[in-house]
Order: sequence, then structure tokens, then C-alpha cells
Amino acid sequence: MLEIFPEFGAMRTFQAQDEKVRTQVCRLQEFITDHFYDCTDDILKSLGEMYAADGRFKETIDRAGGEGTAEFVRKSIEAYLL
Repeated sequence: MLEIFPEFGAMRTFQAQDEKVRTQVCRLQEFITDHFYDCTDDILKSLGEMYAADGRFKETIDRAGGEGTAEFVRKSIEAYLL
């Protein structure tokens, strides 16, 4: 799963509503569903919040994608679910 976050990191300068970012969020949701559990929109939203708020997740995601990636993923998920 960590291979997805560097791609988010490369998109940090994009708007969260950008179609490429939306596609990446969809890819994340599908990956979680395919490999772990049914990742509903509610679960995806909670994961996004956790990625940015929980220091352990934030550190790991930011290490994979660069500083600010975890928060960008949270914002991207939020925009995707609007």
C-alpha cells in the first residue's frame, strides 16, 4: 500500500479536486477493498482523517510521499467524497 503514497506526494501541488488526484483516491479505495476489507466511503473518510491526525500514520505517509502528503491525502479524500 505504501507504493500509492509517493504518487500522492508527487501530486501535492495539484488541487484536491483535480481529476488525476480523484483517480488516485479511487485507486487507494480499490486497493484497500481488494487487499483488506470493503472500504466504503465512510471508512475512506475516516482513514483520511486518521492518516493526517495520527502521528504514526502521518510520519509513515509523509516519509513515503514527502512532507505534507498525509494532509494532502486527507483533503483529496474529502474532495473526492463531495
